[in-house]
Amino acid sequence: KADFEAANKDWKSLGLPKWAKNGLEGFLFPDTYEVPDKPTAAAVLKMATKQFSSVANDLDLVNAAKAVGLSPYEVVVLASVIEKEAGGADEADRAKIARVFYNRLKVGQKLQSDATVAYANKITGRVFTTDKERALDSPWNTYRYKGLPKGPITSPSRKAMDAALHPAEGDWLYFMVVNLDTGETAFSNTLAEHQAAGQRLQEWCLATPENKAKCK
Repeated sequence: KADFEAANKDWKSLGLPKWAKNGLEGFLFPDTYEVPDKPTAAAVLKMATKQFSSVANDLDLVNAAKAVGLSPYEVVVLASVIEKEAGGADEADRAKIARVFYNRLKVGQKLQSDATVAYANKITGRVFTTDKERALDSPWNTYRYKGLPKGPITSPSRKAMDAALHPAEGDWLYFMVVNLDTGETAFSNTLAEHQAAGQRLQEWCLATPENKAKCK
């Protein structure tokens, strides 16, 4: 652990893109790696950052970012939020979630992502956040501040980065998972529609004791 913490402090030497900011968060690409017989912390971390660069090149991330009006780093930040919000959602829903965030950025509406609140509060294993947690003064709290969070909140997958670069077409401003087992997500244009989706989620949560336990 100490070796990895030391390597993390020297993150600029670990093969990140020149445009990376704020450390390793977001750039340790999630994949399966074959670790050498005598690994060092830096070597293991470089395996993940090298794979990030490979995927970013495949996606033409730098040029594609220009097409959506973001910097490459902002794409990684957005993709990280999509990754956490989407969970096991398929590519179509990921692209729709991306569009919701782009639409909100365009009109100056806060992203209001519970995933960023969870990151800011160091919360794991919970779906929902509290009013107190959403009030935390943190540059990662998108309930408190407009725009993207200060940096990535996880390492995004290829699917999440692709969604951030190629959002679906639509006017949605809201989305909500309405079934935590299947990942079914409702996308809404209006607050009234979004509130109706919230009612569907509440009904699902109350349907069985097992469901209720998942709705913490």
